[in-house]
Amino acid sequence: MSYVSHTSHAHDERSSLSVPPLDSLAEGRLLAAMERPGCPLCRAVWQAESQTLNWYVNDGAVDEPTYHRVRRSLGFCGRHTVALALIESDKWAWGHLGFAMLHEDTLRARVAPLVMDGRHYHAGRLDAFRLALALRRTGACPACEDRQSVEREQVTAFASSLCLSAEFRRSYAHGASLCLPHRAAVMAEIRRLEADGVTGGSIELLVASSHTPEDERLPELARRLYGGNPYFWGLGSDRLRWEDASADARCDVCVSVSGEVERQAAELFSQPVAPTLCEWHGWIMASAPQPESDQGDWQSPWQDTRSAYSTQRDALCPLCALTRRLEDEQLRAAPMETGEEMYCLPHIRRALSLTARGALPASATIRTAQRLAGYANEVGKRLRGYIAHCSEDQQEAITAAERASWREAARWFGGIEADATLAALQLAGASRSHTQTPG
Repeated sequence: MSYVSHTSHAHDERSSLSVPPLDSLAEGRLLAAMERPGCPLCRAVWQAESQTLNWYVNDGAVDEPTYHRVRRSLGFCGRHTVALALIESDKWAWGHLGFAMLHEDTLRARVAPLVMDGRHYHAGRLDAFRLALALRRTGACPACEDRQSVEREQVTAFASSLCLSAEFRRSYAHGASLCLPHRAAVMAEIRRLEADGVTGGSIELLVASSHTPEDERLPELARRLYGGNPYFWGLGSDRLRWEDASADARCDVCVSVSGEVERQAAELFSQPVAPTLCEWHGWIMASAPQPESDQGDWQSPWQDTRSAYSTQRDALCPLCALTRRLEDEQLRAAPMETGEEMYCLPHIRRALSLTARGALPASATIRTAQRLAGYANEVGKRLRGYIAHCSEDQQEAITAAERASWREAARWFGGIEADATLAALQLAGASRSHTQTPG
C-alpha cells in the first residue's frame, strides 16, 4: 500500500490530533514554493522575511520603536545589513533612504556621544573596558529575531501539512526536495507531532525525496547542502550598480582575513566530500567563480556527506572558526599603531575587548578611540548628506560619495560578513555584465 493511501484515512479527523490547525494561506504559499527550483522552505522563509525587511526600510524608518531596537543591537548583523540595503535599489537617487536613516540614527544615538566624550581617549585597560561596554549590543539583530520566528512558523506549517494534507504530500513527492538543514528541522518537528498521535511515513517520504540529480553542479549542490534563501543566490546583484564600487574604502582586517579564508576554503571545495559549512559561507564559496577541475566529485559520496552533515550540523562552521582566529591574529599583529588603518565597527569593538583583557597593549585604546571617532564622523557625514539630498528639489546635488554611502555604512556596521557579501555580489555583477550581449 502506498504511503499516501495508507495515511490519508488516518488524517481525516484532524480535530483529534494534537497538531496546529492548517493555515490555508501558509500551505498555499508552500505549495507555490514547491513549484519553483530549490528548497521550498528556503524560498518560503525568504518571501516572508523579505516582507519584514521591506517594512524596516519603509514604515520602520519612521517608527520610533524600530529605532530603539536598532540602537540596542547597534545596527544589524552583517548578513542582514547587506540584505536591508539590497531590498532597496540603486535605480533612484533616494533608493537607499530607509537604510541610511536607520543607520545614521544609530550612529547619532550610540556612537556620537562616545566620540564627544574625552574621557575615553586614554591609554588604559579600564578605558578600553568602558568604551567596549558602551559599544556593547544590548539586543539581538532585529532581523535575525524576525527570521527565527518566521522560520519556526514555516517549519511547523510544512510538517503539519505533510502530516495532514494528502495534496501537500503528493506535491512534495513530485516537487523539489528540502535542503539538508530544513530537512533535519522538518524531521524533528514531524517526530514531535508523531509522538502526539500522528502516524505515517512522513519521515520516510522526506528521506526518499532528498536526492541529488546527477547534473547538479556547485551552486545547486551548495544550496541543497547548506540552505540559503534564493535572493542571495543571484537576485541581489541585478539591483545594484557597481561601476564605482572598486574605490570603496574597506576595513584592513576584513580585506586581509577574507583573502586568507578564500584561499583556505578553496582547498575544502576540492575535497571528495563536501565540507560542513554554515549557510552564509556555503553561499559565499559557491558564488565565487570556480574552475570545473576545482570541484571535488560530490556525487559519489553524497550519502556519506548527507549522513555526516546530519550529525555535525550543530558544530561550528570551520570557516567561521578560521575567520575568528584570523581576525584576532590580525588585530594582535597590527593593533592600530600607524594611525592609517581603517577598521569596521565590529573590529573596533573586538580590538577594545582584546585591549581590556590584556591581549593588546593599553596604548591601543587611544588609536582605537581615534579610529572610532574618525570613521563615525565620516560615515555619519555622508549619510546625513545623502538623506538631506533625497528630497525632490535636492537630488541633483547628491555627490558620488553620498550616493555610495550606503555601501560604506554597510561595510562599517556589518563587518567582515557585509564586506565579503558585497564583494561577492560585486564580482557576480561584474561577471554578469561582461557576459551580457551588447544592445
